[in-house]
Amino acid sequence: MTFLQPATPVHPRPDRYSFDAFQLDVRARQLLHGGDPVPVQGLVFDLLLYLASHPGETLSKERLLAEVWGNRHLTDATIAQAVRKARAALGDDGRTQMYIRTVHGRGIRFEADVTSGDAAAPPPAAASTPGLPVAAAGPGPASGWRVVAILLLLTGAWGLWLAFPGPGVREAPAIAAEPLPAATRIAVFPFENATGEVDYDWLRHGLPAAARDLLALAEGVEALGPRELEDVPEGDLDHRSAYVGARFGLTATVARKEGRFAVAWLLVRDDGGRHQGQFTTAEATLIARELVRQVLASARGVAPVMVSDAIDAGDPLALELYSRGMEAAMRNERAQAVKLLEAALARAPGSTQLKVAVAQVAFDPANVQGSIQRLREVMDGLPADASLARATLRFEVGKLLWFVGEMEQAEGLLRDALDDPGIDRLLRARVLNSLAMVEQSLLRFDVAWEHARAAESLLRQLDSPYFLAMALTNLGYLAEDMGRLAEAQQYHEEALGIRERSGFPTLVAASRYGLGRVLRRSGRFEEAEELVRMALDTAIAHDVRHDVFDNCEELAEIAMRLEKYEDAATWLEQARAVAESNDDALGLVWVRQLQGRLSLRSGSVTAATVAGHEGVVRDLEAVGERQDAQLARLELAQMHLALGRPDAAYGLLRRVADDLDAAGISGVALGHEVVNAQWLAARGERTGALSALLETIRHARASGAWDIEAEAAILAGHLALETGDVATAGRVLAIARAWSPGYYRTRELAQALRAVETGTGRTD
Repeated sequence: MTFLQPATPVHPRPDRYSFDAFQLDVRARQLLHGGDPVPVQGLVFDLLLYLASHPGETLSKERLLAEVWGNRHLTDATIAQAVRKARAALGDDGRTQMYIRTVHGRGIRFEADVTSGDAAAPPPAAASTPGLPVAAAGPGPASGWRVVAILLLLTGAWGLWLAFPGPGVREAPAIAAEPLPAATRIAVFPFENATGEVDYDWLRHGLPAAARDLLALAEGVEALGPRELEDVPEGDLDHRSAYVGARFGLTATVARKEGRFAVAWLLVRDDGGRHQGQFTTAEATLIARELVRQVLASARGVAPVMVSDAIDAGDPLALELYSRGMEAAMRNERAQAVKLLEAALARAPGSTQLKVAVAQVAFDPANVQGSIQRLREVMDGLPADASLARATLRFEVGKLLWFVGEMEQAEGLLRDALDDPGIDRLLRARVLNSLAMVEQSLLRFDVAWEHARAAESLLRQLDSPYFLAMALTNLGYLAEDMGRLAEAQQYHEEALGIRERSGFPTLVAASRYGLGRVLRRSGRFEEAEELVRMALDTAIAHDVRHDVFDNCEELAEIAMRLEKYEDAATWLEQARAVAESNDDALGLVWVRQLQGRLSLRSGSVTAATVAGHEGVVRDLEAVGERQDAQLARLELAQMHLALGRPDAAYGLLRRVADDLDAAGISGVALGHEVVNAQWLAARGERTGALSALLETIRHARASGAWDIEAEAAILAGHLALETGDVATAGRVLAIARAWSPGYYRTRELAQALRAVETGTGRTD
């Protein structure tokens, strides 16, 4: 008879660890020095907490991986970086090693004398905190930022903890975060040009852009305009304003009556209230100032106020030129926009907003270095108190650099924007989100994850479903690239829920597409196909061409898994036609990449296929798409193996490996492991290849990359049968069946195993 052993008592972890002037607050997940917070990343805090709870013990890398980071597949470079950052947070370094000592060949040891205990209950929050004024008349910009920085430190620690859950798990906070105090947000949507004259088309986007900038100059106002709201679908004003988390939403109609401009404006409140007004003016140049004057008066419930002249410096024509220039920019007419904005700046040379607008619109993708030089000159010439304008300019140009593939330049500008003391919370979240996408493109997945989670944490406090759903969607794609499919699914499902509640069909379709990708990689092909077809129907109905393209490509991917190669070719042809109609050069490269992938899956690789895929790699590298370029290299290596060229495949594998040294776990890294095992098998090293694939299965399972786990299992199963290891073949077949029992490659392995077991197949 077996007796159960008494359960070992579980001792709760202390709330606080102290050493010298430092304290680790476990509940708040903060490092304090003399009572002041010391910012540290979540990965670093986890390390410090474990060190402080095990002082004097020599801790090996394997123990840290298992007990601190849950056996996640972290590279040696990532672990070393965490140790360096932990030392830096404590004022330590690799030479003095006052706190964290390296025990060569064995690990690290925490040298401090640590005391622990429960913290006293925190005092009640000051009564003034909930009503903390933002942009109040007393403190200047610097002191206002310090208040926000303190709030971010107090509320952001949980977000950093969420950045590093265990594999396949996404934890939720125990208590919902309270929204931070915020300025009054006013969303300015496009106006209607009811004049009937094409010459006044600038009233649609240009005039609201000018109104947005004038509103943003008012104390205590955070304004969003057409550029920030470009992707918000059409709908009623109340609906759209609520979706972007605005207290007020503004639109207007401008008509011509008896030789004068007649302006009718509507301002809706988040509580359902509505303000409206109208006025006439003989000059279009006067519309923006009078409109903003009346809107501010209505929003604040006070008598009309004076509007800042920081844009037009008392020259109404400068404001009209600015409006016309911004309209041209929205239509991607860069040369015309630059001329109009420079003309406006010539009339108002002291305007910060005009200087920023000229620098942003003048960015020339064909002359990146010249554009960057001009940007630096403009920023050097901005007044010291124009920190928000400087941060905004860095953000907008950083995004443009990312779009044209200048990743390192983009990363530098976005990091500088984060460091600017004038950055507001919404802009900070948007910068973090864009920075994460740049780092993802650079294959820096761990730091991209950290920044994306920080953006998510901040946006959850800002009551903006539009920007939150966007951040969640990007997190879904990032989690997918990192092989964390369970988390990717959760992010896409949450974004889908937000968008379904919003009722905007095109955004719902975008989330269905993202979720369909995850379902396909989870082996749920029929569910994925149904979801993506729904998304495609919506994209076609609303003529969202880039979404039509994405869905056609994804349906091709699904068809390949269903062994429907003709259907896949048809979907790729439709995607190619859409890309050509949009002048989408990158889209055409992606179509060529998938056509090569189709040749691999269907077993129809030729020398021409190889030559075409070499061009795909070059084109992806040229536009800065490093991750796709690396995936294409791995596919190219498989093509060489299919043609019996292992030496050519090896060179490609080495090139990919060089880029993965500090990338951490990712789909690319796991894919490299799979193709490297195929290369070993092609050289006749079947035992080594089988061992490598079994290791890849463990890595993929730990990260949650179920499709790569299954594909590696199928390859391992065939190798096991070739080496006579029927038991291993049976075990890995179970893995493939758990992923997708109907997948054609799973069925092929099952048939091969059955043939061996019944004596009708060979094992040599």
